[in-house]
Amino acid sequence: MSADQVVSVSRVVGAAPEVVFELIADPSRQPSWDGNDNLGSAEPGQRVRAVGDVFVMTLTVGAVRDNHVVEFEEARRIAWRPSEPGAEPPGHLWRWELEPHADGGTLVTHTYDWTGLTDENRFARARATTPDKLRASLDRLADAAVRDALALPALFAGVSVTDLAAAEEWYERLFGSPPSFRPNDTEAVWEVAPGRSVYVEQRPDHAGHALATVFVDDLAERVAAITGRGLEPHLDETYDNGVRKVTYRDPEGNELGFGGGPA
Repeated sequence: MSADQVVSVSRVVGAAPEVVFELIADPSRQPSWDGNDNLGSAEPGQRVRAVGDVFVMTLTVGAVRDNHVVEFEEARRIAWRPSEPGAEPPGHLWRWELEPHADGGTLVTHTYDWTGLTDENRFARARATTPDKLRASLDRLADAAVRDALALPALFAGVSVTDLAAAEEWYERLFGSPPSFRPNDTEAVWEVAPGRSVYVEQRPDHAGHALATVFVDDLAERVAAITGRGLEPHLDETYDNGVRKVTYRDPEGNELGFGGGPA
């Protein structure tokens, strides 16, 4: 291993870790901030949620790459090893690390590591991946994250509960993560999809009457993951127009549905 086989750049981004991470963990959004014009497109619905996930990216030259996720911590860390379709990864790795910053932003570190690369035919391209190339992507990511942070949400739905602590436990199982943020002692907010958030608020006089539906592009995968966390739907309906709606009822009677394509 030599020093130039691990290339890394860092900067503070003026947006919360959850906003920045969404741009990275959703492969369909990666081409919008790729600073090297290398990433062409990725199909929606591949949002990364765990080690072992594989997302598919088409490069600008038309080649297709499978990307094997080898590190994952929601809103904090993600890394993947690319490979040709169906092949073993040759050994290089892309990593993003996010740390909350004191000013409310995020310290983002972007790393390219080719210490494990064994294919000598790839060495010249690996050596050409210099800090300035990583910086170009990081700077464009920062601009995109600030735009997203300033954008008005498409949905900000509220759910009133009696017991906030108990509700947080249930909604963490529903959404698969802790709250994105807590604006005060009586509220917890989850961004369940880009521009779509649900907040749970301790308001006993109004508890149990919420009805909300969030449309997502990964409905089947999301429902399977929720089932894996021990929650079963209250209703699972598919309408004549092909739209599927899966509704969950929390312990206080609030109903939150996810809508999308058919099963």
